[in-house]
Amino acid sequence: MTVWKALETPQLGVAIYNFHGKGLYQLKLQLGETVQILEECQGWFRGFSLRNKAAKGIFPTSYIYIKDAKDESSSGTESVFKEEALVEELTSVLREWGAMWKQVYLRKEETLFHDVKSLMLELMDWRRQILAKALPVDQLKQLKQRVTQTIDYGNRTLGLDLVVRDPEGNIINPDSTGAIQLYRRHVSTSNRIKTASRRAETPKKEVAFYTAHSVYAKIKVVVCNITDDAQVFLSLYDAKDERFISEQFLVSWGKEGMPKDIDRFENLSVLFTDLGAKDLKREPVYMVCQIVRVGRMDIKETDNKKLTHNLRRPFGIGLFNIGDLFNGTAQYDEDKEHFLRLLPIPDQSFSINSWIKRMISQPQEGIKGEGVKICLKLISGDVDQIREEHPLLVTKQTAIARKLGFPEVIMPGDLRNDLYLTIHSGEFEKGKKTAYKNIEVTMHVLSDDGTILENVICFGAGEALVSEYRSVIFYHVGKPEWVETIKLVIPIEQFQNSHVRIMFKHRSANEERDRTQKCFAFSHTQLMYNDGTTLQDGTHELLVYKNDHGKIPHPKAYIHLPSKKDDVLPVKSNNMPFTPTNDKLKIETLLCSTKLTQNVELLGLLKWNSMVGKLKHILVNVMKVSGEEIVKFLTDTFDALFAILMEHGNKYDKLVFDALVFTISLLADKKYHHFRPVLDAYIEDLFGATKADHILISVFMEYINYATKEPQPDRIRMDLLLKAMKAMEYIFKFIVQSRILFERAVGDKGQSEFEENLRKLFQALVQLMADVKNETLLTQGAALKYFPATFVDLMQVFDCKELSHYAREFIEKIPEKRLTSQKMDCIHNMVKTKLFEDKESRYVLLPMVVEQLKNEMKKTEEMKSCIDILNDILITLTRNDVGSTHDDVLLLATSLLRVVVKEVIMMDRSLAVVGNYVACLVAMLQLMDEKHYQMYVQHFPSDQDLLDFLMELFMLFREFVSNNIFPKDWMVMTMVQNSVILDAIQYFSEAMQEHFGAGAFEDQLWNNFFHLAVAFVTQESLQLESFSTTKQDKILEK
Repeated sequence: MTVWKALETPQLGVAIYNFHGKGLYQLKLQLGETVQILEECQGWFRGFSLRNKAAKGIFPTSYIYIKDAKDESSSGTESVFKEEALVEELTSVLREWGAMWKQVYLRKEETLFHDVKSLMLELMDWRRQILAKALPVDQLKQLKQRVTQTIDYGNRTLGLDLVVRDPEGNIINPDSTGAIQLYRRHVSTSNRIKTASRRAETPKKEVAFYTAHSVYAKIKVVVCNITDDAQVFLSLYDAKDERFISEQFLVSWGKEGMPKDIDRFENLSVLFTDLGAKDLKREPVYMVCQIVRVGRMDIKETDNKKLTHNLRRPFGIGLFNIGDLFNGTAQYDEDKEHFLRLLPIPDQSFSINSWIKRMISQPQEGIKGEGVKICLKLISGDVDQIREEHPLLVTKQTAIARKLGFPEVIMPGDLRNDLYLTIHSGEFEKGKKTAYKNIEVTMHVLSDDGTILENVICFGAGEALVSEYRSVIFYHVGKPEWVETIKLVIPIEQFQNSHVRIMFKHRSANEERDRTQKCFAFSHTQLMYNDGTTLQDGTHELLVYKNDHGKIPHPKAYIHLPSKKDDVLPVKSNNMPFTPTNDKLKIETLLCSTKLTQNVELLGLLKWNSMVGKLKHILVNVMKVSGEEIVKFLTDTFDALFAILMEHGNKYDKLVFDALVFTISLLADKKYHHFRPVLDAYIEDLFGATKADHILISVFMEYINYATKEPQPDRIRMDLLLKAMKAMEYIFKFIVQSRILFERAVGDKGQSEFEENLRKLFQALVQLMADVKNETLLTQGAALKYFPATFVDLMQVFDCKELSHYAREFIEKIPEKRLTSQKMDCIHNMVKTKLFEDKESRYVLLPMVVEQLKNEMKKTEEMKSCIDILNDILITLTRNDVGSTHDDVLLLATSLLRVVVKEVIMMDRSLAVVGNYVACLVAMLQLMDEKHYQMYVQHFPSDQDLLDFLMELFMLFREFVSNNIFPKDWMVMTMVQNSVILDAIQYFSEAMQEHFGAGAFEDQLWNNFFHLAVAFVTQESLQLESFSTTKQDKILEK
C-alpha cells in the first residue's frame, strides 16, 4: 500500500521543467515556479505553488530542484531566502510584463513598447546574475535596490498595482503587518516612485548623516618613461577650495618598473577614509596623481659617475574627476580601470594649484601613452566595518589615508595626535650669484636638547615613518612653491619640548660640487607655546636665519630666537648667533588631535588639577569656548567636569551643572547633532562618576523650584533653566548611569533615598507644568518636548508604574488652552516610548491619552496630531511583545471608534489626512475580536444609539467600497480594507438580528445593510475577470 510521508520540515523547490498536470490530483507547474513541498511518496511530491497556495496537488520529484528554506514568520509560513524571493518576484514580474508587452505591441504604442523591452532585458540580466550566486553581499544589496526600483518604475509605467516594500526592498506580507504600518508603507513607496525623476537615476542611499564614507583606490599599473626611481602619490583634491582634502597615498616605484616593496605588488590599494556627508557634497573633486622622480638633477644627463643622485625632482601630474562618484550619479566598480594621463611638470616654475586649475579649464593631451591606471569605489562605513564587509577588497595590506581634518564625528577610542605641516613656498635672494639657487628643504623634528626624534615623519600612507623630510628641488627658482604636506606623528609626551627645524641647502647637479654645499639658512618653530596650547592652525611666515658657518645649527643657539615674522624681534647685537635675512618661508599647519588643544580656556579645564584656585574662572570661561573646539575633546571635557563635581561639588555644583548643560546643549545644535552617538558611547562605556546623581538632582530641582515659587523670576536664571530643560534627556542619562555604577560597586545601598530624590524632582516638574506665569511658558514647552525622552533610562532605576503616574499627572496639570500643540506632541512622544509598551504603565497612561484625544480630535488644528497619536497606539497594540492588549483595545473602541467614524463622515475628502483616518478606522476594527464586538454593542446606552452608529458605519462602508478612498493601484491596502469590512459586517449582523430583528424591525437599517452587501460584492476591485492572471492569483490568495 502506497503511503504518503509528511516531511519533518516543509521544503521549497523550483520547477526545472514545465509539468502539464493533466492527471487526477496533479498540479500544473511552469518552469521557474516555486513550490512548497509537504509530503513525499515514491517519486512524487505533494504540495502547492506559492503563486496559488489554495490549490494543492502532486507533481514528480524529477521536475523539482530542492531549495533550502527557513521559517521567517511567527505563523509558520515557509519563505525562501531573500535572494530566492527576489528571483521569484523577478520571474513573476517578467511573466506579467511579457503578457502586457504583447498588448502594447498590438496597440502600436511604439515608445512604451521599447521602454518595456529595455526594462525586461535589464531584469533578465540581473536575474541571471542573482541565480549565478557569484555576487558578494554588498553588490547583491546594491543590485537588489536597482531591481526593486526598476520593478516599481515599470509597474507604474504599465499602470500595475503598487508593490509595498520594507526599507530593504522585501515585499511586505499584509497578513503579518498592521493596517497602519501598511498604510504608511504605501504612502512612502508611492512618494518615492513619484519623486523619481527618471528610472535610470541611481538611487542615493538614505544613510544617517554621521555615517562615514571611504574612497577605495587601487593602482593597477604605472606607465612612465623614467630611468630613475620614483614616488607615486595619490590624493583627493577639492578644486573649488583649491586644496587637498586627504592624506597622500605613496608608492615607492623602482626604475625597473615595479614597486620597490615587491610584497605590495599585487595590492597597491588605499582607503581614503573619514569622508562625511558634507564631503560628498563637495564639487568638483579630483583624484590627483603626482609623480616625483628620485635621481639626477637633469634626466637627460648620462654621465652617472659625475652626477648627484637621490634628488627629488618633479616629473608629472594627472587628474581624474570623481565628482559623479561623490554625488552618487555614477556607480564605480572596483574592476573598472580609469587612466590618469600624465602632464609633464615644468622644470623651472611650478605652482600646483595653478597647474591643476589650468588642467581643468584647458585639458591637454599630456605625455602620449604615459599615465597611471587606477580602480575606484565609494564605500560606506568606518574602516572596521569595511574590512568586515569587503574582506577580499580591503585587506591588511590596504593603506589607510585619513582626511586632512577631523571626521564629522569623533568617536571615543579614536585617539589621534597628527600635525599636518605643509612646506608651502619661499622667496630667496640671488645674493652675488647670477642665478637663483636649486633649493632643497630639509626638515627634522627635534627635542629642545638637540636630539632628532626618530620615525615621526610620514610622507604618505602606505610607507614607513622616517626621521627626515627632503623637498622636491626646482631648478634655479627664486620663489619655489613646494606645497608638500607631511604628517608629524609625535608622541604626546614629547610634544611640549619639541620643535621643527627647517634647513635650506643649494643642490648642484655635479656630485663633486654638491659635496661642498652646506646649509646656508634655516627656520624653526615651536610646536607648543608656554601656556600649553599648540601651534595655531593656518598659514605662518617663518623667519629665515642666515647660517654663515654652514654647520648644522644646534637648538641651544636658536631656540630662544623668534620663529615667525609677526613675533617681536630682539634688538640686534653682536652677541646674536644668527641674524634674520630678507628671505621668506611660508608653511601651513593643521592639528588633528584629541589630546592637544589650541584654546587656552579649554586647556584650563583639561588641566584644572594644577589650577584649583582658578576653578571658578575656568568654569565660567569654558562656556565661552567655541563648539567646534569642545566637540573635539568631548569625552575629556566631561571627564574634567565630573572630576570637579566629585571633588568640589559642594562649592562649584551650580557652575559645573551649567557647564554640563552648556556642553550638552551644543549637541542640540544641528551643526553638532551627529556627535550625540559620541556622548551616548561615553555615558555607556567611559563615564565613572558614581556619586553625581544626588548633586545633579539637587541642582536641577533647585532651578525648577525657583521658577515656580518666584513671582517674577529673573530672566538670566530662567534662561539657565530653559537650557537645562533642553538638556534634560542627558541630565537624566547621567543621573541613571551614576546610580547604576554605584549599585554595581556597593549594592542597593541608598536606593530609597535615591528614589525619594527622584520623586521630589518629578513633583517639581509636575508643579512647573501647573504654573500660569508668562515667564515659565518657554520652559514648560521645553519640558513637554524633552521629558518623554527620559523614560527609557528612568525605567532602569525607577518603578515603571509609578513613573507612568507622574507622566500622567505631568500632562493633566497643564492649564486648559495652554501649550495645546506642544502637549499633544508630548503625548505622541509618550506613546512611542518603552514605558507605554509596558502593560501596567499603559493601564495608567492610556485613559489619560484617550481623554485628551476625545477633547482635541474635533479641533481642525489638532486633527493631524490626534490621528498620528492614535495610529501609534494602534501600532503598539498590534505587537505581540507588549503584554495583553484586550482591555486596551476595548477602551479605544468604546471611547474613540464612533468619534473616528463621525470624523471620517464629516471630513472634506480633499484633505490629505483622510487616508490616515480611514487606515486608523480599519486598524481599530482589525484589532477587535468577537468578544470586543459583543462588548462594544453592549456599551451603547440604548438601541437608538446603536441604530444610529450602525447607520453611520454602513453608510461609510458603502462609500469605501463604491468610491475607494485609497488610490486604485493600492491593491494590497484595498484587500486589507475589504477583509476588515467583511469581518465587521458579519459581527454586526448578529447584533442587528438580536436588536433589530422581528421584534423591533428597522427597515432602513436592513435596507442599508443589503445595499452595502451588494456594493461590496460588485465593487471594482473584486471583478477578477478584468485583471491579469497574476493579479487574480494574488487576490485569490487572500
